[in-house]
Amino acid sequence: MLLNIYETLLKFFGFQHWWPTKSGNKTEEIIIGAVLTQQTAWRNVEKSIDNLINAGCLSLKRISGMKLKEIENLIRPCGFYRVKAKRLKEISTYFSRKYGNLHRFFEKPLEECRKELLSLNGIGYETCDAILLYAGNKPIFVVDRYTHRILSRAGVWSGKFRYEALRRFIESRVPRDLKLYKEFHALFDELAKTYCRSEPLCKECPLREMCKFKQGK
Repeated sequence: MLLNIYETLLKFFGFQHWWPTKSGNKTEEIIIGAVLTQQTAWRNVEKSIDNLINAGCLSLKRISGMKLKEIENLIRPCGFYRVKAKRLKEISTYFSRKYGNLHRFFEKPLEECRKELLSLNGIGYETCDAILLYAGNKPIFVVDRYTHRILSRAGVWSGKFRYEALRRFIESRVPRDLKLYKEFHALFDELAKTYCRSEPLCKECPLREMCKFKQGK
């Protein structure tokens, strides 16, 4: 069922090519973007990233040496910018001092990287796994409330949103493939934003023939 959903969405939307980046500093931009996008629309994150790029500050090393007020002013377009500025500075300082080169961090096994990321202030499961998948090219599936909404409506998942349980459920039912993981998460996101909204557009949805939510209407 999950692979059918993936193939249907891929045929309908095409490859999403996530994570979208604007600079040559792709790995660090993804980490910064993953922190900024928490509870924020992506269009506002892009404005903040543009500000960082224009100021020549889109790097963990540069951010680690900045004052909080400077970071706040640059990322102001995204929500909760004061909290996120503090998180960005703490995370940037941590990686700059401990690793210098992020390749040293991502060379470690997946579970070690994950445990370390989750120990940092402001890094929850979704942010952690997005960093591991898109910046570190580690095969771990990223889930979120969109994933839960879609799979619950489709009748694939029952019960409340439980991050680890849902992640393991998906990983046990699809091939352990890095490209598939990246595209599938992005496709879930696209479907939730365009059709499987809070008030769904079931008649236009590409999953309408296999979704139990629509069939129950």
